[in-house]
Amino acid sequence: MSCFARSMLLPPSLLMPGMVLQACHSTPPIPTETALAPALAHMDRDGDGKVTREDYLAVAYSAPPFGMADENSDEQLQARELADLLLSQDPITFDGGKGRAPVSQVLDPQVFHPGSYEERMLGDLFSFLAMEARYRDPAPPLPDAPAISRAASTATLDSPESQAVLDMLHKAYQAVDLPFPPRLIPAAPSSTPGQD
Repeated sequence: MSCFARSMLLPPSLLMPGMVLQACHSTPPIPTETALAPALAHMDRDGDGKVTREDYLAVAYSAPPFGMADENSDEQLQARELADLLLSQDPITFDGGKGRAPVSQVLDPQVFHPGSYEERMLGDLFSFLAMEARYRDPAPPLPDAPAISRAASTATLDSPESQAVLDMLHKAYQAVDLPFPPRLIPAAPSSTPGQD
């Protein structure tokens, strides 16, 4: 097993900065006690320098029982015991995590994006524009998700629903001093000849 692979046996939350680089350097590997000292210090909830059953239970959530970790039954968790416990666990399901579902070889885009391609593209466009304006300043009124969904379901920029969303987005962009894409500026309502 390579030095990099060995260093990756510990969860990232327990790795100290530079540990992977040091583990692959030509110097001797970091002793388990040194590598796990920060994790053990975090687990020592009462600060007495020992990780007891109570300390372990306070941070273990749904991890294996203390007795499984305490290999020598001395009611204290040492670095080697913590390392053995971590190495014996599946990193995905350790501490109550849910395992991965089997990967489907068939990708059905309707599962992720219902509707036609045009509907998905309009929905993504309107949502992006709204998020960009909201990021700059959340104060200006923006179209809500149902309005965006209704406009996107028309599958055209020319529909009254899409024009209403674009008009609201255009005004929000002006309010937060962002340039609005010129091709998306809603058409001004045309006046009928003979009307003032």
